Amino acid sequence: TNMIIPMGDWILAGACRQATAWREAGLGPVAVSVNVSVAQIQHHDIVASVERELAAANLAPEYLHIEITENVMLSNFAEGLEVITNLRRRGIEVLLDDFGTGYSSLSYLKNFPVDTVKIDQAFVRDIPESTDDIAIVRAIVSMAHALNLKVTAEGVANQAQIELLRQEGCYLLQGEHYGMPMPAEELSRRLPPLSDNPVGA
Repeated sequence: TNMIIPMGDWILAGACRQATAWREAGLGPVAVSVNVSVAQIQHHDIVASVERELAAANLAPEYLHIEITENVMLSNFAEGLEVITNLRRRGIEVLLDDFGTGYSSLSYLKNFPVDTVKIDQAFVRDIPESTDDIAIVRAIVSMAHALNLKVTAEGVANQAQIELLRQEGCYLLQGEHYGMPMPAEELSRRLPPLSDNPVGA
């Protein structure tokens, strides 16, 4: 139904406003991540939407991250490349979400100028018990570092996973170990006082 397009704009606007509100409250600064769908890229000027919402919220572009999946690249390589390039030119980080669950073509990583690869939680859930998953995580982290990309592990649930991921060189982590989804007001109580270094949320 393409309802994801107006919903996406609403989510983007809310995320930008919230990041600004945290900063004005003396918290963070926090970089918020917003997932963007294939439909938003194919049927909508997502770059114009991002620029509009950043301006409306008076938010610097380094405090907004855009997350895409491999489907963006599969649907229309040239169009996806143009969108990602234009976002990064404006100082917005682009993250490749759920890496390893789709086609995971290495040519995408070579040709698409993303900033961060996110290891899907399917490969994190069973470590450190699963030697196969450890090998996959190790390969993704090593590949990302070789391509000068940051790497984030999704679905981190316990200290054993944290220790293994850090041992493998993955230091950006997200998952229920750090907190379940929560209202902005509750998260506000967990944020550090304002500093000069953005922290991803």
